[in-house]
Amino acid sequence: MSYSADELFSDTVFKDHFSITLYGESIAKGGIIIAIRNHNNKLLYKEKSWSTDLLGDSELSDNKQIEDSVKVRMVHFFDKSNFFKPAIAKDEKIEDSFDDPDPADKQNWLDIKADPTAGSFSYNIGYETTLGIAFSKKTNRVVTIFAQD
Repeated sequence: MSYSADELFSDTVFKDHFSITLYGESIAKGGIIIAIRNHNNKLLYKEKSWSTDLLGDSELSDNKQIEDSVKVRMVHFFDKSNFFKPAIAKDEKIEDSFDDPDPADKQNWLDIKADPTAGSFSYNIGYETTLGIAFSKKTNRVVTIFAQD
C-alpha cells in the first residue's frame, strides 16, 4: 500500500514526489517508508518506521482497529494542511520549534526562516512526536525545523 503527493518543496518551479509506503507481513506488524524525491528522482529524504508509529498515543489492541487506523493515517498523511509556506512564520521563535536546539539546527532554522520561498512539511510519528522538515538551499538537504514530543 502506498500513497503519494507532488508538492513544491526543494524547488520553486519543479514539484517533489512525497510517498509513504507500507511493507512487511501485515499492516499491523509492518513498516513504513516515508520518502521525498526531487523532479530528477534524486532521493532527498527517507525515514523508516513501524506502521504502528502512525497511531500516536492511540491504545488500540485489536488488529482490525489497528489496520483501519493505519490506513486512515496513510490516506491523510499528505493532506494540504501538512504543507506550509513560508516554512517558518515571521513571528515564530526557535524556542517554539525545538526544546533544546543544537547549533546546526539553529543555523538551518535561521537560514530557512530567512527564505520566504521555502516550504515545509509536518507529520506525526511515534508516540507523540511531531516533526517539521524543510529543504535547506544552503546545505542542499532536508533538515528538521520543528521537533516536539
